[in-house]
Amino acid sequence: MDFRYADIVFFNPVPVLSEILKIAQRCPWSHSAIATGHGTEVIGAEAEGIVRREMTLRELGDFAVLRHPGLSFRRGERVVAWALSKEGSKYDIKQLLIGFPLEIDISTPGKYTCTQFVRLAFLSQQFEIVQRIPPARTEPVHIWVQSNMRQVMMIRPSYKPSEMIVLWFRHISQKWARIIKWKKKAI
Repeated sequence: MDFRYADIVFFNPVPVLSEILKIAQRCPWSHSAIATGHGTEVIGAEAEGIVRREMTLRELGDFAVLRHPGLSFRRGERVVAWALSKEGSKYDIKQLLIGFPLEIDISTPGKYTCTQFVRLAFLSQQFEIVQRIPPARTEPVHIWVQSNMRQVMMIRPSYKPSEMIVLWFRHISQKWARIIKWKKKAI
């Protein structure tokens, strides 16, 4: 499974915190990030700041992807380039904890919340994905519900995360068993 440049990926990275944020934001997703176009790699604002990383197995079991219908490959590359240029910037925890609940903009320049970061990346290429809401107050629900994006993929779990891990280990152990069996036959 590969994402395209500048796909917006929604997921729930931290189980307990994600559930709290989903309830507070009235959205099925607590986090958003931008796909870099390299497999399942995303870049986004997390507690450690702006980071580029592969999505975890658990995250890949419960995510959705939105794609801008008018975004060319070149402009998608530029959206990702803008995002990568911000790697290492800080997370705006003050806006998350105080600004969102009070519906005010107290964002700090050079610091980002996850959805503010996604929105500003698109604004860098003159693509407005949410209307009538200041970038600092943008939450995942605003892009999920109000944007002009097109949903291209959604995977929702039919198993609990703990069951998915058991299934994954079973799959890996069966794969290794086949490899060992094949090697024994070859000898």
